[in-house]
Amino acid sequence: GEDAYSQKDFLGDIASFVWKPSREGRRISEIEMELQSQFISYLMTNSYTPANTPQQMPPQKRFADDPEVWGFGQFAGMQGALPATRHICFSFLQDSLSLLKRFAQSSSDADSRAHYRMLAARIEQHLK
Repeated sequence: GEDAYSQKDFLGDIASFVWKPSREGRRISEIEMELQSQFISYLMTNSYTPANTPQQMPPQKRFADDPEVWGFGQFAGMQGALPATRHICFSFLQDSLSLLKRFAQSSSDADSRAHYRMLAARIEQHLK
């Protein structure tokens, strides 16, 4: 229904959390940098772009044949966009690029600025 929690709402909540320290102008930690990098990777993987035609996620490797431990492994990241949401991911990718360019100009911390420039360059390269 109209009041349902949509995938766009879901990604919006994640984006708000991921970019919150940057919007607040704080120096971001290495963990926050990694979270932002993972979010951009997710958006790039799940968007329609010249560099990324629709594809399935690669199968995850199992570390054991024991069904009790299946699903536990080293994979760290977000997964699971449906093909119908690729336009939403693309929109968030474009929004993220705009934010990163702004953060790269306004951050007072050199490491944060370098991080934002690196993520922006990754997106720009991906969109070519």
